[in-house]
Amino acid sequence: MQRDFRAHFSGDPSGIPRASLITTPTIPDSRCLQCHDLSRPITVRSDLVIKHAEHAKRNNSCISCHLWTAHPVPETERALLLMSRCFTCHGRTAGAKAPGTCITCHSGEFNGRPESHKSPTWQTALHGKAALTNKQPCSMCHETTFCRNCHGLDMPHPATWVKGKPGHSTIGAADPHICAKCHTQKPDLCSMCHHQDQQSTKGPWLTQHPAMVDKRGAAFCMQCHTDLFCFDCHVASHVDTPKPQPLTP
Repeated sequence: MQRDFRAHFSGDPSGIPRASLITTPTIPDSRCLQCHDLSRPITVRSDLVIKHAEHAKRNNSCISCHLWTAHPVPETERALLLMSRCFTCHGRTAGAKAPGTCITCHSGEFNGRPESHKSPTWQTALHGKAALTNKQPCSMCHETTFCRNCHGLDMPHPATWVKGKPGHSTIGAADPHICAKCHTQKPDLCSMCHHQDQQSTKGPWLTQHPAMVDKRGAAFCMQCHTDLFCFDCHVASHVDTPKPQPLTP
């Protein structure tokens, strides 16, 4: 709307703001209603089944749905409504004000796969970073259990993941393969944080740890391991002794 006002009063059809123009605050609905009627039929994409009149009556505000309250510049094709705006009311959780399933707003012709998902590296490298930046777009299509069903645990990691109980030490020790689903950039995942002196070219930590113990002392190990941890390998034997077999005649 502000772009339209700028174009009208400045005589510049591009609507590009100038330093001499004073920007207006949020445009009230009364300005829109000078030309638009809330009950008017609207032109939407063929795959949308949004009922404009019902939303207008229920929300009593244009900007409750329309993120951009100005007519878009034709060449930009800026949408007047973004799906993220819908999810201020719609959702896939029990406490949502309105349902968030695809068929609530879209017809059977709707292709719900976003452009970002079409990248060949979306699943292996990109989706995690996108979810950490903003998880809301994920919840528009996926149930809350979707991440757990694939990762085997709640994602993204909770705040207690590093030092809390249960945390990464408990879950990772019980099933290291869960961590390896995502953390594949190093041959020894735990050493990235716990054994920073490890040199990958010299083999696994097990063969390098004696020199580190001599350098730092055993107290460094005890920050994570119990005092019996060393005993289990250095003293106790885990190899079963074969039972003597009876002599055959």
